[in-house]
Amino acid sequence: MGLLTVACRQVVAPQTPEPTPVTPPPTPGATPGSVPSAPSTAAPTPTVDDGNRAVRLTLGDRSWNVTVRGPQAVGIEAALAPIAGDVGQPARDARLRINADGSLDWTPAQPGVAIDPAATADRVRSALTQGKSDAELVTQPVQPAVRDEQYASARALLERLLAKTDGPAVTVKGPDKSWTLDRGETADLLAFDFPKAPGDPVAVVLDEWPVRAFVGRLAKAIDKPASQARFAWNGGKPKPIREGTAGRALDQDAAYKAFERALTAGERTVELPVKTVDPVVSTADAEAFAGAALIESGSTPLGGAIPEKRWNIKLAADRLNGTVVPPGATFSFNGEVGPTTLESGFKWGFGITSGSEGIKTVPSVAGGICQVATTLFQPVFWAGYPLEERYWHLYWIPSYASRGIVGLDVTVDEDAKLDFKWINSTKTPVLIQASADDEKVTFQLYGKKPEWTVKVDPAKISNRVPPDTAPVTEEDPTMPWGRNIVVEAAREGFDVEVVRKVTQADQPEPRTLTLKSSYQPSRNVTLIGTAGKPANAAVPAAQPSGTPAVNRPAVPSTPAAVDATPAATETPAPPAATPIPPPATPTPGPARPTPAPAKPALSPTRRP
Repeated sequence: MGLLTVACRQVVAPQTPEPTPVTPPPTPGATPGSVPSAPSTAAPTPTVDDGNRAVRLTLGDRSWNVTVRGPQAVGIEAALAPIAGDVGQPARDARLRINADGSLDWTPAQPGVAIDPAATADRVRSALTQGKSDAELVTQPVQPAVRDEQYASARALLERLLAKTDGPAVTVKGPDKSWTLDRGETADLLAFDFPKAPGDPVAVVLDEWPVRAFVGRLAKAIDKPASQARFAWNGGKPKPIREGTAGRALDQDAAYKAFERALTAGERTVELPVKTVDPVVSTADAEAFAGAALIESGSTPLGGAIPEKRWNIKLAADRLNGTVVPPGATFSFNGEVGPTTLESGFKWGFGITSGSEGIKTVPSVAGGICQVATTLFQPVFWAGYPLEERYWHLYWIPSYASRGIVGLDVTVDEDAKLDFKWINSTKTPVLIQASADDEKVTFQLYGKKPEWTVKVDPAKISNRVPPDTAPVTEEDPTMPWGRNIVVEAAREGFDVEVVRKVTQADQPEPRTLTLKSSYQPSRNVTLIGTAGKPANAAVPAAQPSGTPAVNRPAVPSTPAAVDATPAATETPAPPAATPIPPPATPTPGPARPTPAPAKPALSPTRRP
């Protein structure tokens, strides 16, 4: 780039004739012939020209005209601002992109250009001083914030880890199974940690949430709960009916660190850390029931139940029989019964569901297990144990009244996350004994009687709604032609509140539980099987109004608010347990869409 000359206009002050010197008169006493001294006068101040100057700035074959003031080029910085955008080019940072398929896109860094205002101003002032009107525009390089070398180690690691191979990018090894990840799946687990200080390297790290989600999915495939020992009461001498066995669990925090160590080192194999889970209850715990006795018991009738319901109730009761609830433990009905599926042995029954068509009874796998949960719930309630989770049925079922009190039922549904949970807040274990025959299902709780007193107030019933008693017939294509089942009986709807107070000697206030239930009115509904119906056959008409529904429990059809508080046990109380808040009693959720006829179950359902 050459230097350009700045042409300047010189300003010359106007000339005036010099005055003729005047000789002053002689001063008295002065020596003749002496020259008198001239009076003292200040030198004239030179005039400064602050006028505008036109300057042409050049850069290669490009030029810009600017205006400044005076020889000091006042305002040059402001004059350069509009030019900066034309001249400047931003720096480009180095960048490494991981694509969805695991391939890499590399963009190298590139310096930028910007005007150097100070150096350009000096060039302009120098030109003006020399009487020139052209000056060179001075630029300076702009360095990128992230340079190529800062990506060097990250790029090398990813090129090694995500390289195209015939096999998987990463293999994850469990105790008895392995999982493989391709390049894209591996890339989903990675992220960059960018420099926090200039010049620091870019690092490859794990993208935490995707990795933890993946580890969680692995845990579901690996974890096996320990099998707790179970006992038969055996007349006060508990006898093991199932041995306790250890389970296993993926250590998820340690697994995350294993992924971090392997992937950030470019390794292609991750070993999963799995730990042994010992059973909480072993066969040796039979000794803990020395001196134990019956704490509470309860039963509900099975007379008139369809065969499928009886089967499901007997299966669920068998899975609960012998369960031990250790001191301080929380019992989960769903957890102890296990999967309620066809594969696990349950059969199609019926359940109550809610959806766009309103509340109705529909086919449901494991229909009937809610009666099992209700029958267990009642002795737990009367014994005074704290409740953690409980839900009520959509309809009132008279056979579920306990000691004259309505509102003491429970509904469960594994798919809908409806569970029945209670806490053994004492210092001794509780043994559950369950049995079912064609007439009833029974639960008994054995152990040391809790040292507290239980009082239950009469049920408060409100908002009664009469039912529609008109008979209704509904066709069911999953049931064979010729089979008809009465699945609902007309009963009124109402709200009920039951208050239980548990008093302990060492507690100033009783532990109060308020159970609230809201039942909808039910109808007289008969399901008519239509699978295999002859072409010209007519569907049977509904029952005449007033005809008793088949399989109706022989109990009063109107709920009664009876004070049926069991006798209180006046014994010293054990140390106070942690207070448990009242259980949630949420409104039943919407039903899922009705599946194809071959699988007619709806969920969530309340299984009677």
